Amino acid sequence: MKKMILISLIIFPFCVKSYGQVQYELPEPSVFSIGPKASFAHSFIMPDKNWEFFPGGAAGISTVYSPRQTWGLGLDAMYSFEGGKTKQEMNGEFELERKLEYIRVPLRAIVFFGKYEDNFRPKISLGPSFGFLLNDENELYPKIAAEPFDLGAELAIGFNQRLWEAVWLNIDLAYYQGFLDVYKDQKEMQYNGNLSISAGILFGLGN
Repeated sequence: MKKMILISLIIFPFCVKSYGQVQYELPEPSVFSIGPKASFAHSFIMPDKNWEFFPGGAAGISTVYSPRQTWGLGLDAMYSFEGGKTKQEMNGEFELERKLEYIRVPLRAIVFFGKYEDNFRPKISLGPSFGFLLNDENELYPKIAAEPFDLGAELAIGFNQRLWEAVWLNIDLAYYQGFLDVYKDQKEMQYNGNLSISAGILFGLGN
């Protein structure tokens, strides 16, 4: 009996160590990840003055290809609500709303900080965003149509938080600046812009 107890005491630490490795050992880094993403934004059209808060947002699918733990490429497909609200003076003061809906396809170069083993990883990203117009509402000038295509750049900072093995919560604070004139029929050039916060969950699919 004493020998059995002694043998058990010798073997037990190795069993615990082995069990801990099985329980907490991380999988190989996922090269490709995909998952849902949604954002809430303050949208505006530049260089309009007297901006009012105009809620925008987007929802869709986000993907990331990351061949190295320090960098990756992101490609999203989002249904985006944009536009702007300003105070105008024409026979009295009133609010002008312009509503724009796009299919947005942002392409991002992403830099990850820390190591894949870290549960919390800050990141920064930058890249172009392509917008394909779906709907345009201009209550003051309904005959002035928005251009069917928009192009700009998006800069974002944020972090990834591991939820479980290859499942990550993604939070980003982003600024988008359009480069193309939204309403070419008007004398003054106008550009889309927005400040947004987004959340998504990415599921790693492959090593």
